[in-house]
Amino acid sequence: MTDADAERFDAGMRALGETFQKEPTAFQQEIYFQTLQDLTVEQFEKACIQIIKTRTITGTFPLVAEIREAVKGGEESVEARIAIAWDMLMYAVERHGHYDSVRFDDPIIHTILKSWGGWLQWSGTVTNDELKWARKDFEKLYRAYATLEVRPDNYCIGAIEHENGLAGFSEFSGPVIAISGKPGAFETRPLPRLEPPQQLEDRGLDPDCGVLKTAANA
Repeated sequence: MTDADAERFDAGMRALGETFQKEPTAFQQEIYFQTLQDLTVEQFEKACIQIIKTRTITGTFPLVAEIREAVKGGEESVEARIAIAWDMLMYAVERHGHYDSVRFDDPIIHTILKSWGGWLQWSGTVTNDELKWARKDFEKLYRAYATLEVRPDNYCIGAIEHENGLAGFSEFSGPVIAISGKPGAFETRPLPRLEPPQQLEDRGLDPDCGVLKTAANA
């Protein structure tokens, strides 16, 4: 940014101040301008929009580091995505256990669960003592998969659907639970099934990972 971008920079800073109820001082604004001059004004503006859309804390002004993180692709940093994804997984474990069939809005979670044996296998056997090690493995795998194009699976099979399907009663499996949102505001909603109930093997269940295969991901 240059002095010619000062007006647009001021507008972005005012927008952040209004949104998070913490107006920057003139001195603070000058420091931000000097330390962010290596960015283009377009990058700065997109970062402001991203922070306004995703930041949940008010009463504090976004740090320079937050603005820089928001510049990276206009998305959360990988570390932020890891934290959100892990919290979402723990939310599902605590709220639904291994009984419900679930679908996460982050496809990388599904991919990691496959490597762990599937939602049904992992969530039904992991202990509290094992969670700290599971998180370290989760973080390592997430960083690796974040560099790849990961296609979403249909959903992860839970114990109720698995057992009812094997017994020939798939129609009693209940809905698939979709899980989305951010920490502190996760949302769950039932998804209508996209096909008539059938035996698991007729629908192409992969028993090793507990994830329903579709034409898109088979």
